[in-house]
Amino acid sequence: MIKTQNVKEIDLSLITPHLRSKGEEDISIKDSYIDEQAHNTIDYKGSELGVIVTENYVQWGNDSNPMIWDVLYNKFIESTIPIHDNTRTGYWGAGVSKIFVYKHGLLHYQCSLENGKYFYRLFTYDGLGDTLTFESLNSVKDTLKISLQEYEVSEDEYRKLTHSDEFDNLPTFFISVRRWNDCNLGMKHKPDKIMDSLNSSFMNVKNFKSWMKFGGKMYQTRQVYYPTVVTDKNGNKKVPSHYSELEKIGKDIELIPGVFFDIYYFEKITKDKDGID
Repeated sequence: MIKTQNVKEIDLSLITPHLRSKGEEDISIKDSYIDEQAHNTIDYKGSELGVIVTENYVQWGNDSNPMIWDVLYNKFIESTIPIHDNTRTGYWGAGVSKIFVYKHGLLHYQCSLENGKYFYRLFTYDGLGDTLTFESLNSVKDTLKISLQEYEVSEDEYRKLTHSDEFDNLPTFFISVRRWNDCNLGMKHKPDKIMDSLNSSFMNVKNFKSWMKFGGKMYQTRQVYYPTVVTDKNGNKKVPSHYSELEKIGKDIELIPGVFFDIYYFEKITKDKDGID
């Protein structure tokens, strides 16, 4: 493990505004707990998202485009102005990814695989101690020293840090969050329902999978289908798994200025409105 020249001293005042998110259930549909991480994975050309939830940490990684040093700092520490990219599904700086971090705890470390080099970026909170609560932070607010140091590590070290044995593909991005000691957010979610939400939300995305290791048990996404039956070009009946197999009833419809949609139709024949097995 070798220190690089990338190091930052972080003032607590940069983090404090985000701490209001502690324990916040910001999405009313609780089963969409990790949908944002899935969208980010796809937006940045990844095919696999893995999430690990334990009593002490929340961690996630993917095989998307890596997050370089400057982006890490700007995205999770300093950025305050929402910036929208029309090619993606989120807002950079709007705070959804940041909220996910701080409602669970404080940044622990981030890993990134860049041009064949393995980077480990460690957040340290000198003076905080072993307990993480509002009270413990407030008690050391005048003396706490927060820093972010980058290291270049070996492939073996990187694989251990990113729990690569759990992934099909070596993560190019991985982040670890140290959890609040007095907040069980995440632990009360139902991982099977979270996977069901991803199954339906991303059923039209090919070559994408997600999994969640929760309390030591693995949960994975699976292929689901539209709750209807269609007839293909050969006259065969089938249950469709992709919107392109449905009847197209509108093309290039401009619903908002400059944004065009195709419209597909199906009539559900089950009580389920989402993807079915």
